[in-house]
Formats: sequence, C-alpha cells, structure tokens
Amino acid sequence: MKMNIKFVKNNLTELNSYVGFIVLLISMYVFESTAWTSFNDSFFHDVLLGCALLFAISCMVLKKFSLKEKFVFGILMCIGVLCYISTRFTGLLLTFLVVTLIPRNSIDKVFRIIFIEELFLTICIILLSLIGVLPNQVVEINKSLYTANAYTFGFSHPNILTAQATTIVFLYLCVNRNNIQFKTILISLLSTLVIYYFSRGRTAFLLSLLVIILICIDKTGKFNSIKSSIFKYLPYLNIGIILTILIVIVLFAFFGGHSRLINLINDVIFNGRIGLAWLNFKAYSMSLFGVNLDPNVWGEWQYHALDNGHMMIFLQYGIVGFISYFCVVQRALNNIAKRKDIVMCIIISVLLIWLIYEGTMSYVGKNFTLLFAFYRGKSGLKKKGVKQNVT
Repeated sequence: MKMNIKFVKNNLTELNSYVGFIVLLISMYVFESTAWTSFNDSFFHDVLLGCALLFAISCMVLKKFSLKEKFVFGILMCIGVLCYISTRFTGLLLTFLVVTLIPRNSIDKVFRIIFIEELFLTICIILLSLIGVLPNQVVEINKSLYTANAYTFGFSHPNILTAQATTIVFLYLCVNRNNIQFKTILISLLSTLVIYYFSRGRTAFLLSLLVIILICIDKTGKFNSIKSSIFKYLPYLNIGIILTILIVIVLFAFFGGHSRLINLINDVIFNGRIGLAWLNFKAYSMSLFGVNLDPNVWGEWQYHALDNGHMMIFLQYGIVGFISYFCVVQRALNNIAKRKDIVMCIIISVLLIWLIYEGTMSYVGKNFTLLFAFYRGKSGLKKKGVKQNVT
C-alpha cells in the first residue's frame, strides 16, 4: 500500500513538473508570434526559457525510463543540442524534450491545459491590441488571384493570427473528441468563420472546414466501413506529403520558369510555397545539423519568407535534424493509428498538410499531435466497440 501511495505521489510530481514545462513553453511560443518584436532578445524570454528548462530537468529526474527509452532520449537530446550549437535555435531541442518527457496516462490533461492557456493568452493579446498596447495593423495580402485586407490583432502577421486561432479550434475539438455534440460543431464552425473574416487565412479556413466536415461524417457512422483502411494507411501520410513536395520542387526547378501549368500549381494549389522553398534551397547550403538562416541574402534572391515547414526544418536544422524530426512525426502517426482515434487521425492529417503552407505548424505549440510520438498510456477513448492498442 505504501509503495502504491509513493508511486502516485511521484507520478503527480512528474506531471506537475511537466505541466510547468509545457505551460512556460507555450507561453514562450505565443509571445514569439506577437508584434512584440524584441521578445526573443528580452530578459523575459530568457526567464521563461530558463524556468522551462528547469522544469524539464525535473521531469528527467522523476521520469522512469526503460533502457530503450533512455537510448532514444539520449540520441534525440544529442541531435537537439548539436542543432542548437550549429544554429542557435532551440525549437528542435525543445520539441524533442516535450514529446519524450510527457508522463504516462496524462495526454488528455495536457491537451486541456494547452487549450485553456492558448485561449487565455490569445484573448489577452487581442484585448491588448484593441486598447493600443500592441499594434493592430491592417495588412493587404496578395492571394495570387486577388488581394484582401486582414487584421493582425497584436500578432506579427495575419497568417500568424490565423495559425494561433485555428490551433485553438483544433484543440477544442481534440479536448471534446470523446463527446462531440451539435454544440461542439457549431462553436467550431462559427469560430472558423470569425477567424477567416478578420485574418483572411484561406488555407486555414479550408482545412478547418475539412476537419469539421470529416468529423460530422464520422458522427453519422459513414466512416465505419473505411476506418480500418484509414488506420492502416495513416502512417504513410507524411511520406506521401514529402514525396509530393520533392516532385513538385523538382518540376518547378526544371520547368517553373516557362511552364504555365507548373506556375499555376505553385501559385494556386501551394500558394507560392514551392517556389519559395526552391529559392531558399538555392540560397542556403545543405548541412548536417543546420545553419542560422541569414535574411541578408533575401534581397539577392528577391523573396521574403520561408513558409514551407518541411524545407524550413531541412535548412534550419540540417539533414540529421530533418530525419530525426521525420521519425518523431512518424511515431506520432503510428501511435495515433494504433489507438484507432479517428478525430486525432483527422487532425494530425490536416496539420501535416498545413505544414506545407505554414512553417509554424512544425512545433508542439501548434502541432500538439506530436505529443503522441512517445506517449504511453490511455488517451481517453471511451467509445463502445472501439479497442485501443495502448503501448
């Protein structure tokens, strides 16, 4: 009996340390996306990062790793540290920490905490922009076929506002995935429409509608006949996306300058992301552990952004960093498929597609489904007739 009480206390302490880590990490990610341009160089940023790492160290001490888990953790930490030394970017290292340290049987609690925190911080940032503390700019955005005016509401760009707000909608669906009702769908749909009205994020709007429609179809039971196929082929999704990007980049490199079809595919289907990815690939050299992407070369190549998440990870964290990140995504896909959680299957699929268009979707602050990569234990699926393969 005493041993059981001690185990529960240790588990609670580990969970509390992890919650402290992820709360500080999410706060840092959200503030980085605001119009507070000097945040990354501020003392407040360093305090958040330092405290987050202290909580992470506490998790490491308290977590009971198996021999295999220790080996995987050690490999990922070495890669994360080497990428940080090479680039001075902490993103990959922090992502590896947050996905490997998540306590057993805690993922639904963690999702709920992330949802509440992101919603609270987003409301605060919007309110600060409305009273003039943070800027609320109106930006004219070129949508290839037309232009649109969008608001920032305290964030650095309307696309960032879109990513932040739409992630909250996905988190809301995730938290309520075991009890999705008409109210859940209505709130998600109305939120999606409001987000699009102010931010004009076309890709996010279409992907949000896709998630809501697919969840509605699942509620009708029409997915029952193909669910086994969805769970079977989900692990191949990321491979298919990367191969598609590579093929289109190669086609753009060879024919983009004089092929109307290729240019149309790049501009309309990929919103110009493939062309930008190719220009970035020419501007920056390949490396093992990444390079600090120097924006001073942008003028030479006449581009202004690296939005494709796959190319961003490949260039920023190198070949080794990209492969290790790919393995983390692959583990998340495998784990979700084994658990037969159709809502999470839908959400991770859409987030991986979104990664083509928005590099910010590569980290846990937006792609929260990565938490399944090394997660062990229950994930709250309580539907009758559905059996989870819990690892």
